[in-house]
Amino acid sequence: MYNEEHFFTETIAPMPVSYWQDFCEGADTFLHYNAFPKESFLQIFKAVQEHTKKSNIPIQIVHSPLDGVVCGWMLPSLKTGAMRTQPFDFNIRTCFTAKDCAHTDVMERNLLSARQIFSRAHEVHDRQEEIYISRMDFDFANILCEALLNRLLPHPSNSNTAAGKQINRFFGAPTVNGNICYIPELTENISKRYFIKGRPGTGKSTFLKRIASEVSKRGYDVYVYHCSFDPKSLDMVIVPQLDACLFDSTAPHEYFPTRPNDEIIDLYQECVVPGTDEKFRNELDALEAEYKAKLADGAAYLKKMKAEADVFEAQIPNLAASELESEINRVLRLMFKL
Repeated sequence: MYNEEHFFTETIAPMPVSYWQDFCEGADTFLHYNAFPKESFLQIFKAVQEHTKKSNIPIQIVHSPLDGVVCGWMLPSLKTGAMRTQPFDFNIRTCFTAKDCAHTDVMERNLLSARQIFSRAHEVHDRQEEIYISRMDFDFANILCEALLNRLLPHPSNSNTAAGKQINRFFGAPTVNGNICYIPELTENISKRYFIKGRPGTGKSTFLKRIASEVSKRGYDVYVYHCSFDPKSLDMVIVPQLDACLFDSTAPHEYFPTRPNDEIIDLYQECVVPGTDEKFRNELDALEAEYKAKLADGAAYLKKMKAEADVFEAQIPNLAASELESEINRVLRLMFKL
């Protein structure tokens, strides 16, 4: 049945992390487009997407963390896919002369500046966490997690069961065009959704990591969505075989229940000393203002990088109409095994 999954496989700031390998794993045919014109690639993608709709075949669509534009796809039922190398992958410069790469040098400097500022923003976030960690009852958080695991996994563990796979992704990214989040799309067809509420340092990521680990040990495949701003942290776990998901439902991806089976687990309300927000209001407000200011400063450098990337990519000529038609036909034959 036709279905679209939208997500990201990499993040570029404050640190570069890529899960392309998870995405490509298991594909029989996977095309790599290096130093390939963006508009021509998008035309090829459009043709593939239209064919999946006509053929009623599901498609996974990957977006660029820089600007949110489509940069790859996978047809999981056919084990075929493709990706286009992004301008922030500086290995791309091997395809050009030194003169052509002048813009990549400027891109790299802007990206480094953005990463440095985002790293300082993360330090501010750590100071926010320290306040809540000092007021947090982690023992009770563990009890809540254990209770949820008993609901998700009512049957005893079988020691002979092979562990399930953990597939790593990102559901969103702070792109130059604003924050993009695909939680609604990714959870649209899931019956049971748990909205994990809390504050920085209240154990939301730890909660999700334990759920993912225990469910995987029971033999279930788990889609693990990392925080694009801190890939060591988790923001969402989806277990298709259990028809369930859990996700960090706080800013900048805050959502509220809209269906009868939706459920909130509020770690702040359940596990933090009452009145913490009020007691530390001035300090928290100051840290939040500093955090947002640094995010804005880092984003400004990413926009400068994007401007250079646009100039750089303009050097790659689009395919002529006949060449594009030929490539589209070739890709359709490969993707759909025609």
